Amino acid sequence: MDFFSWNNMLDLRLKTSIKPLDKLKLFLDYHLFWLDKAKGDWLNVVGTGFVNPVYGPGSTAYTQTKAGDEIDLKGAYKYNQHLTFVLGASAFFPGAAVRERNGGVADQARWAYFITSVHF
Repeated sequence: MDFFSWNNMLDLRLKTSIKPLDKLKLFLDYHLFWLDKAKGDWLNVVGTGFVNPVYGPGSTAYTQTKAGDEIDLKGAYKYNQHLTFVLGASAFFPGAAVRERNGGVADQARWAYFITSVHF
């Protein structure tokens, strides 16, 4: 949900993890995002975004509240007491509220990351 900043966002997060090896832990998160009220524009992380040509900025005519779904996968491998490697991947699937506010456009977003954590 880093792409926008709705202030009436609700997030139902379902999560689980397993530890198949002593040094490896795997995580799976699933998010259901929706808006408490059908208001607010689609904004990016700096607070700007697409202005819907039908409704215009700050419109009170929005009706959709389904913001989208997100799946997050992460693995953490603790190499030793000082070094941990983390690998993750995520996908965001926009909902009707995004399409309504973005002129019908709602592209999926996918990203991955690798983190090396050093502890002293």
